Amino acid sequence: MEGFINLHRTLLDSMIFSSQTGLKIWIWLLLKASFKKRYVPLKIGKGETTVTIERGQLLFGRYKAEEELCIDGSTIYRWIKKLEENEMILIQSNNQYSIITICNYDTYQGENINNEQPTSNQRATNEQQTNSRRTAGEQQVNTYNKDNKVNKVNKVNKVNKEDGEKQKLVFPYQSEKFMLLWNELVKMPKWRKKPFSALQLTLHKLSEFDEDFVIELIENAITGNYQGIIFNNTKEKYEQFKQQKYGGENIRNNAKKQGVSREELAEVFFEHFQNRDNSVE
Repeated sequence: MEGFINLHRTLLDSMIFSSQTGLKIWIWLLLKASFKKRYVPLKIGKGETTVTIERGQLLFGRYKAEEELCIDGSTIYRWIKKLEENEMILIQSNNQYSIITICNYDTYQGENINNEQPTSNQRATNEQQTNSRRTAGEQQVNTYNKDNKVNKVNKVNKVNKEDGEKQKLVFPYQSEKFMLLWNELVKMPKWRKKPFSALQLTLHKLSEFDEDFVIELIENAITGNYQGIIFNNTKEKYEQFKQQKYGGENIRNNAKKQGVSREELAEVFFEHFQNRDNSVE
């Protein structure tokens, strides 16, 4: 592979910089990520399929990663999951292959860089040869070719923009409160530049929870200016949420069936929530 990538100085303050192994895996992912949209043929069983790789994505295979990185596969897997938990990457997997998306790829790998990304030496050599051989006629041809190239790039950008506009997010909930909070969230600086795939994956994960709990998560993300919504302890908090929300309803329904008085029901509620609080402590 040819070309280069950009490394921002914020990497020095990141979690990944403290580990030689983790840093090596992270830079390898950045180098393997596609600079532009491409189509990769992939053999599946006895057949073959074509996988679409968007800008900032790569087709990931554990055994290939082991071979290129010279790192044990279990170690690679642990770091890949750690990067996903810290929302540095997104992983889309099926039973045939995995696609990894680098989060905020466009933020750090500027869109205005030439697609071919020639090295400095190549540019210098090409410029020297051009300067030594250029004639008036060649200058006109080069100008014509340059104009054509610009026109082609503009057309491609226009097509990509139209494709992006056609993509619509699929929301797990349609209530007014949910939509208002979501629209407020994605306007925040840390969310504004997230790619379509990252937003859709977040919505997919949110669909696993009750809407009331999801609304709490989004409100916390807005208040705390978080880059993510779901964290390592989110599922644990969700279990506590369900116990608090549905535990009381189950007690009330059972009491109604058994004809329990209000005074007796109040005592049952008191005991239930006291036991719940003790278990949390």
